[in-house]
Amino acid sequence: MAIREPARRCPRCGSHDLREHARAEAGEVCTIGQDGTLCKCRACGHEWVSKMIGGPESEVVYLTSPGNLATSFFGPVADLYKIVYAEPPYDEGPEQVARFRDGLPGEAERRGFTLVAAVELGLLAGAAYGWTMPSGTWWQRADREPPAALRDVEKFAVMEWIVHPDRRGQGIGAELMHRLLADRPEPYATLASDPRSTARKIYARSGWRQVGRSVLPWGPSMDLLVVPLSGGGTLSRVTGCRSPG
Repeated sequence: MAIREPARRCPRCGSHDLREHARAEAGEVCTIGQDGTLCKCRACGHEWVSKMIGGPESEVVYLTSPGNLATSFFGPVADLYKIVYAEPPYDEGPEQVARFRDGLPGEAERRGFTLVAAVELGLLAGAAYGWTMPSGTWWQRADREPPAALRDVEKFAVMEWIVHPDRRGQGIGAELMHRLLADRPEPYATLASDPRSTARKIYARSGWRQVGRSVLPWGPSMDLLVVPLSGGGTLSRVTGCRSPG
């Protein structure tokens, strides 16, 4: 059984020596959980997850950044996008990757932009981001208008959710999505998913429901999905389906 040496400094801000704060009860607090060890710096409140991954233990740190603080992640996110979307069924090449990379600054300027990054050993293991879709608006090139209950409220649009191939199946993707959608003020979240992808099946199992399709000029038709957020809307009002239990 591996013994984890406590972090010397808070891995999120690096500002607090956890050993110095220990006597003042401001050091590292760890709780063993199903997905690893949840750690928290008492001094600043920052949290991170310590996991056993393939032998020596490494820290998977989840960082949440609004638009004005997310720019430092754009390069690594674009690099990860290149890796993920080179796989089937996407098979994207340099042109699509360049379009994604060039579009990131504009995405970050949208209201409500939030990016969650999973960082392990200084490398980006996964990322998810999105922004607030204003009331009265919907996805471009949708095959039909959404129900008024969805159209007339703000939605949180999840634009990307990617995990490095070597880090899948370890709960990183689920944690990214949880942190991205937790405590959002919008009553619904929405996204566009490739129906050929593994992610589309994950969304279905997680309670996302299809409300339309969108045809993009540079790729396949996408399924438009929606899910109610905590304390928000009722899924049956916009899809005719029962809300997930």
